[in-house]
Amino acid sequence: MSLTAEQIQAYAQAVWDEAGGGRIMSPAEWDLVRRWMDAEIPLAIVLRAIKDTDRPSRSLLYYRRPVEKAVEHWRKALA
Repeated sequence: MSLTAEQIQAYAQAVWDEAGGGRIMSPAEWDLVRRWMDAEIPLAIVLRAIKDTDRPSRSLLYYRRPVEKAVEHWRKALA
């Protein structure tokens, strides 16, 4: 699935807003968000994983593992 520039921006902005934003996204954080998009992980899964994380973080990199776990559960539910 190929996303338009507007869809990419909306996905990244939604993730950034849920994680707290407030500063410029680092290249490593942008790369992580792009990997989620490229893997076709639904935005709702990413946002729920961030929201459900017990300790907020100013870095999106902190949410990498919670998102991976949420994706595993989502894929198992689809199987």
